[in-house]
Amino acid sequence: MITSSPYIFKSSGTMVKWIDQIQYSDCFRRKDFAPKPNRETQAAVSKLREAGNLLLEGYLDQKCLDQLQQEFKGSLENLKFDMPCLAQSRIDRVCHKDLIDQNWAVPQEEMVSAGVMFDRPEAHSFNQVLEEFNPSTLTVSMLQHSSAFAKVWLDEFLLSIVTEYMGMVPQMQEAYVRRNYPAKYRVLNHYWHRDLNHPRHLLKMFVFLTDCNEFTGPHEFLRGTHTDYSRLNGERYYSDEVVGQCYPQGSPKRFVSHVSAGTVLIEDTRGVHRAAVPEIGFRDLGYAVFFPQRAACRESRFQICPEVMSQLTPFQKAFLVEKK
Repeated sequence: MITSSPYIFKSSGTMVKWIDQIQYSDCFRRKDFAPKPNRETQAAVSKLREAGNLLLEGYLDQKCLDQLQQEFKGSLENLKFDMPCLAQSRIDRVCHKDLIDQNWAVPQEEMVSAGVMFDRPEAHSFNQVLEEFNPSTLTVSMLQHSSAFAKVWLDEFLLSIVTEYMGMVPQMQEAYVRRNYPAKYRVLNHYWHRDLNHPRHLLKMFVFLTDCNEFTGPHEFLRGTHTDYSRLNGERYYSDEVVGQCYPQGSPKRFVSHVSAGTVLIEDTRGVHRAAVPEIGFRDLGYAVFFPQRAACRESRFQICPEVMSQLTPFQKAFLVEKK
C-alpha cells in the first residue's frame, strides 16, 4: 500500500518526483542516451527555468532557413496541408453564431456538418484555395516530407536543453508548421491560456520561418507564470482585461516575439500565453511539442520518413515513437 512507503512522509515535491520516476521510467532510462550537458546547455536551462521561455535569436543559419522556407512553400503549393480546413468565406455571422461564440472549440465533424470547412476534392490549386476559401490557418506535418525540418526539431543542442530541463527524455508528441493569415474570428489559441498537455512536464519549440512583428501575429508569453499560479489560476482561458490588470502593457514580464526569421523559442507553455492574429501578410511558424508518456501509452502522432530515421543518432531516436 502507498501508505507504507517512506516517501509518504517526504515533501509533496519529492513524492511527485518519485511517482514520475515510476510512471515514466522509460523516459528516465533514455536519459542515458543524452550527452553530458555543457556550460552552454546549463546556462540556457537556467534561463528557461527562471523565465519559462528561452529565446535563441538567429539560431538557424541562412542556408538552413532558406531550405525550410522553400520546402514549406512547396508543401503548401502542392496542397499537402491538413484538410478538412476552416474556410472563412463560408462563415455566416448569423447562421454560425453558436460556433463563433464557442470560438470554434467543437469537434471537426460538427464544423463539417455546418458547411464551414473545405476538403481535398474541392482544392484544385493553392491560389484557388486562397481566393475561394480564404483560410485563416494552413497546417503541414513537415516531418513526413522533409529531412531539413527533422534536423531542426531534432537538433542535439536543442534536445539537450529539453532533456536537462525535464530531467528525462520525453517524447516529441507533435511536429508541424502553420501558416496563419489575418482572421476575422479568433480561435482558442488566440486567447490567453495555459496548455494542458501535461500537468508537470511540457515544452514547446517554436521555429520562426518568417520575420515576426506586431502586425504579423506575434507569440506572447507571461514570463514566470509557468511556476507562479498565484494570480492567473483556476481558469483555462483569460480575457485581455484580466491579463492586463495583472500584467499591464509594457511589463517586463510580458514577452512578445518581435523576432527575425531563423529564431528558435523554447517555452514551458503551462505558462500563460497566446498567439496574436496577423493583421497583414502571414506568419509561418514551426511547432514541436514535448512531454512524457508511459511506455504502454506511447503512439506516434506524426509520420517520419524512414530515410530520416536511419540517419538519426540514438539520442535523437529516443525522442521518437516509430509509426506502427
